Amino acid sequence: MGAFLQFSLNGLMSGSLYALIAVGIVSVYKSTKVVNFAHGHIIMLGAYIFYSFAVILPEFAWVPDWYRSWEPHWLMTWGAATEPYTFPAALFSWGKAAPRIFFALTGAVLLNALVGLLIDRVLMQPLRRTQAGRSSFSMLMVTIGLISVFNGMVTLFWTGLTDYVPTLGPNGPVWIEVAGARLFVMGSALTNFVLAALIYSAILLLFFVTRVGIALRATAEDPSAAASMGINVGRVFSGTWMLACATGAVAGAILASGGVTPVIGLVGFSVLAIVVMGGLDSFAGCAVAALTFGWVEAMARWQIGDETAGILPYAIVLLVIMIRPSGLFGSKAVERI
Repeated sequence: MGAFLQFSLNGLMSGSLYALIAVGIVSVYKSTKVVNFAHGHIIMLGAYIFYSFAVILPEFAWVPDWYRSWEPHWLMTWGAATEPYTFPAALFSWGKAAPRIFFALTGAVLLNALVGLLIDRVLMQPLRRTQAGRSSFSMLMVTIGLISVFNGMVTLFWTGLTDYVPTLGPNGPVWIEVAGARLFVMGSALTNFVLAALIYSAILLLFFVTRVGIALRATAEDPSAAASMGINVGRVFSGTWMLACATGAVAGAILASGGVTPVIGLVGFSVLAIVVMGGLDSFAGCAVAALTFGWVEAMARWQIGDETAGILPYAIVLLVIMIRPSGLFGSKAVERI
């Protein structure tokens, strides 16, 4: 029972990250009807921006010492009293790096949002004004082209060598008692789970509670009618791209803790399969599919082993699509891709 609960917890932690990635794809599709194949590489770009602020920037002599390592007297006194290899020790190490983690995450979110704005204003909006742009297929092809662009940017500005960044949360062991079983989780994974849940909840509130969400949904339903009602359709599209890229930066910062490498961009293709399984235009389907995918993946690792565990979740995705081509919660009007 303990092993089942442990692997279930691991799967839900992974699934929450998949959901954070997937929500960016769903947001863009729900508002613009464009499937963003480059979302994984936008996440990769966010990871490298985070890496630049957190690791490369502190190497410059003009950077303040507190940015490199925050060492107030009270923190150092408390840290000297902590036991090594415990969560308090991990919290102390994380606290020393907290300023650059905060600024790195803020910088990655803002710069990635700017990238999203440029994608829409420079590439998508001019295309929408043309005859070809009336079909989402031409914009879909642009997102495929962006994969090569972002790969080239990473090669040009950063090396392809693997490097590491500080985690967004203390990377120490946390023990949880569930049904008499003692479960283990790393503090950084718990932080990532909470962060993903908060961002996902905030996006749901944005889409379904606020006036901005009404404009987003109206634009997705009928851009011409939305424009006639005074909604700035171009601004809505730009805002959606910025939102998706900003959430992608957070996902990139999380993935970067396992190593900054161009391979991060490939995660977008895996998550695209999850989005198709849940429904391209469904936030609920996105969450259910992501958590299910993560749980099945963890169970497969437990029962089958790492070598073949990756096959089973995709087999389930294919089975769901065969039964429900529009996904678990997707609208039947969704175009197949």
